[in-house]
Amino acid sequence: MCGIFGINKKETQLFINKVINENNHRGPDENNYFQNDILTLIHNRLSILDIEHGSQPMYFEDLVIIYNGEIFNSTFLRKKLEKKGYFFSTKNSDTEVILKLYHFKGKDMLLDLNGMFSFVIFDKKKNTLFGAVDRFSIKPLYYTNKKDLFSFSSEIKPLLNLKEINKTLSKKSIYNYFQLQYVPFEETIYEEIKKLKNS
Repeated sequence: MCGIFGINKKETQLFINKVINENNHRGPDENNYFQNDILTLIHNRLSILDIEHGSQPMYFEDLVIIYNGEIFNSTFLRKKLEKKGYFFSTKNSDTEVILKLYHFKGKDMLLDLNGMFSFVIFDKKKNTLFGAVDRFSIKPLYYTNKKDLFSFSSEIKPLLNLKEINKTLSKKSIYNYFQLQYVPFEETIYEEIKKLKNS
């Protein structure tokens, strides 16, 4: 279980450290971040696969990924990519497999993934973000999108700590919970925080 967080602005080191500390329970083994003038991506890592070489954010050409989860068919996909001419710098990191599979197939790569995951890939050249979660949303991704703010996280709490977020509860979600015993996609219990739909 890793922790991922992103926001569409260049944040201070104080802010980055705060997010890392808040998400430490999700990934105490390693933490790091990527930043440019318009974006900050933060990753807390729980090392399971390729402990020595699977650091994140991970980079390949113009792509940057932060990822949480496990890809069950990672070894199979790695072999297919190697046959296509891709070289791997890690021994068995599924993060590198996702990154290079996206480079090869774009968003269609989701059809090849068997596992539980949430990830976001930033294309530095195109200035775009691509994010996805597994079909059953075992690894959820929460986000907020209001005015000039876009932010996402593997947990709701870091989003609630943003000063721009109104913590008003959603009456619709509360009603749905008592009627259905769950809150339907893409809603959460908070009006300004949504849950990414599964792929």
